[in-house]
Amino acid sequence: MKLIVKKYEFVPAEIHVKAGDTVQFEVTTADVQHGFSIPDLKIDESIQPGRPAVFNHVFDKPGTYKIECSIICGPHHDDMIGKLIVE
Repeated sequence: MKLIVKKYEFVPAEIHVKAGDTVQFEVTTADVQHGFSIPDLKIDESIQPGRPAVFNHVFDKPGTYKIECSIICGPHHDDMIGKLIVE
């Protein structure tokens, strides 16, 4: 699953995956350094310009999880929120 992180959004802002699936993420930044964090799932990846973060995660528990930027990236950093839905 490819995602783009940029001031002050995640693209796409809402992600749907199936419970039990292993998903490979490839997260890139369109501008500055960001973090891709889903605290309830213990995911926290640093996203550097020019260097995508590639990682896998098994989603074994259905639910809705908040995605946030874990690296302060500017004045609207706290508004940078996405959603992961495990069905």
